[in-house]
Amino acid sequence: MTNRIAIIGPKYRVEKSVFKSSHQIMRQSTNNTGNMVFAYAITHQIGLTDNVHGWGSDPLFIKKNYDKIVIAAANQIQPASRNFSPLCTLNNLLKKADLPIAVIGLGVQANLNENLDDIDPNSLKFVQLLKDSQANISVRGKHTGTVLEKLGVKDYTITGCPSNFINPKKI
Repeated sequence: MTNRIAIIGPKYRVEKSVFKSSHQIMRQSTNNTGNMVFAYAITHQIGLTDNVHGWGSDPLFIKKNYDKIVIAAANQIQPASRNFSPLCTLNNLLKKADLPIAVIGLGVQANLNENLDDIDPNSLKFVQLLKDSQANISVRGKHTGTVLEKLGVKDYTITGCPSNFINPKKI
């Protein structure tokens, strides 16, 4: 049953946005409206627009109600200077839910070189969790693949950004 897949990531729309300020809309899009396009692409390609849950979701609820997790990833591999502590919440959810994981569109934050000392510790824990769980990983490009390889992840597929596949028309 495909509806037993939890998508973990941002919502692709801001409910009642017409009644909200631009500041509220930006905050609800994690200050990056590109995340909304990304999430839209993934949820519509999978066909599960109602199964989207945030990083702070209850892991026991996810474990009880779903059989698999799909992570709408973007730039979870961040530079150490960013101190990407919100990733602790996602790491905790994945660890406690203890379900098979697929990651779609994983990317390395722009300007992050391939020196492992420059990667945020929370990002390193995220990658280790994916490695330990034998997650299926789709990355946006070769640079992300190279970083993953240096972190010991050999099994990934370069698919590009999910937003590349929104248009249903064959070109």
